Amino acid sequence: MGKFRWKLEKLLEYRRLQEDWSKTAFLEAQQRLVDGEAAIGRIRDRRARVLRQPLAGLEDRLTMQGYLVRLDNEEREQDVANGVLVNELESAKREWIDRRKETKALERLREAAESAWRSGILKQEQSELDEWAVMRRAA
Repeated sequence: MGKFRWKLEKLLEYRRLQEDWSKTAFLEAQQRLVDGEAAIGRIRDRRARVLRQPLAGLEDRLTMQGYLVRLDNEEREQDVANGVLVNELESAKREWIDRRKETKALERLREAAESAWRSGILKQEQSELDEWAVMRRAA
């Protein structure tokens, strides 16, 4: 009685690899989005620090206003970048889910084939035992 061998085992291994790659891509996209959101938080912190600083005169106010405009622009740019990152994250998640479904389908096929193989082995063993019992009675 040999070991169970499935014809599509290499394909299943490859699908598992693809699933792992998709999961890694999803996690990386998630991390990029978290980093993007942290960047917005840092911009807002800088803005809050600048607004708390005492101003001596008109020149300081104009300088601060220019800096605040630059911070607003940076925040808008980061917001746009985060929108792209959200789309990438959703795409990576769909890809990972699709790969997981493909892997699960192949795993179910493998389990069914192994179950059928085991059932065949049990039938063969039972047949051999029945034959042995008949031969023993005849003797």
